[in-house]
Amino acid sequence: MKKNQIPPTSRQLHGLAASPGLAMGRALVLAKLHDRGARRSGALSEMDGGTLPQDEPVILVGHDFPPQDVLAMDRQLVRGFVMELGGVTGHSAIMGRSVGFPAVMGCLGICQQVVSGDFLVVDGSRGRVVVNPDSKELAAYEKLQQQMLQKSCQSKLFAHLPAETREGRKMAIEANIQTLEEIEPALEHGAAGIGLFRSEFYYLTPEGPPSEELLLAIYEHLLTSMSPMPVTVRTLDLGGGKEVEGHQNYLEKNPALGLKAIRLSLREPQLFKTQLRALLRAAGFGTLRLIFPMITSLEELLAAKEMVTRVRKELRSQGLPAGDDVEIGMLVAVPGVVALTDRLAREVDFFSIASNDLIQHLLAVDRDNHQVASLYTPLHPMVLRMIAQVVQAGHEAGIEVHLCGEMAADPHLLPLLLGLGLDGLSMSPLAMPAVKQMVRKSHCRQAEALAAALLACASPAAIKARLSDHLATFYPEERAGACGLAQKGEQ
Repeated sequence: MKKNQIPPTSRQLHGLAASPGLAMGRALVLAKLHDRGARRSGALSEMDGGTLPQDEPVILVGHDFPPQDVLAMDRQLVRGFVMELGGVTGHSAIMGRSVGFPAVMGCLGICQQVVSGDFLVVDGSRGRVVVNPDSKELAAYEKLQQQMLQKSCQSKLFAHLPAETREGRKMAIEANIQTLEEIEPALEHGAAGIGLFRSEFYYLTPEGPPSEELLLAIYEHLLTSMSPMPVTVRTLDLGGGKEVEGHQNYLEKNPALGLKAIRLSLREPQLFKTQLRALLRAAGFGTLRLIFPMITSLEELLAAKEMVTRVRKELRSQGLPAGDDVEIGMLVAVPGVVALTDRLAREVDFFSIASNDLIQHLLAVDRDNHQVASLYTPLHPMVLRMIAQVVQAGHEAGIEVHLCGEMAADPHLLPLLLGLGLDGLSMSPLAMPAVKQMVRKSHCRQAEALAAALLACASPAAIKARLSDHLATFYPEERAGACGLAQKGEQ
């Protein structure tokens, strides 16, 4: 520092706790990228600070980073990121948690209040950004970072132990991934399989839709690497902001409720058929399960299954493997379809509850809108009752029911989800050891009593209070007051 220069004043900014952990480093503020192709390739080059420094990792700060940009961030050069837009369960936040970047979303005005070169502490667990901390603040955060690291190391001791309760009831703890690079972290953190492979991310490249042969190679590698454990591949969940380069894209005022997921696949049968051919051809390399996203009617489910049947017949006629033993499931993501789960359960081999979308639609809260983030809570009576209804319908039909949304990654919610009767949970690989640790500490009877009590509550506040009391009584070492995701939308 030059003589007589006044040191920058420490200040604290607030946003949404989107991806846990602490990151420290110099800020690199990115200008808005208007070119969609540049965003899609992850070419973060238009910035006020020039190019990424090669000798010092940075904290990226920007208005918005689409999920494909987050996925493209160099983990050697980026320690974390902060966005002005976005929500806790938006796709960018999910990518951040998946790759292990501490992140804060919905941090309004940060691009005007921070300049490249400022020193930042990003507290992704509490939604805070400290700008130019003083020596006392920095020492406190360094100590907290060490404590977090120690707790993470302790949790990792549970990674490869069976996920079963004290009575011996087993729960499948699986990984959510979107690229082949995430297979190794999933295995390192003790995944019992892949509960959700977000297959559309190989379509979000400058090259556009991949060929059948390229998809075949991807799926072969995925299934071989995880064999004999099951791999659940979500068929294309495109649209709703996830657009394919060089392919017809639809401009919509409300893309979240528009032509996306299974609707788009059925509207674009060739796109769907190419993916199904590659999946069924690869099925013999492991244990493949297919799951259809955003089913809203029996007709849609039957149409998707009929497409699988037609593709199988075509493959057989060509003398190619046809994946005859592949199980088929559906994601429960739309509230209205919950009323049909007793009938839909007869048509599938398993259900998986997509809690992120289910909560968004049920509570009418845009998962990417920071302005209504405080209204997004998994501990809403309607959410719990719908999960319970889906579990009951599935079990009465003799099929398993899993949950693959961000609720699954919060260890504080594990006793509730266990008590509701779910057969499995899937989440970011980094979250699995802590959740598995909670499973092994749990008693089924206590969890079932908790779930029954919470289902009788009439408000989120009552549910949070009852859950906190349960955690304080039976899991005192977990510091039960926060309830994790239950409060991530609150400031």
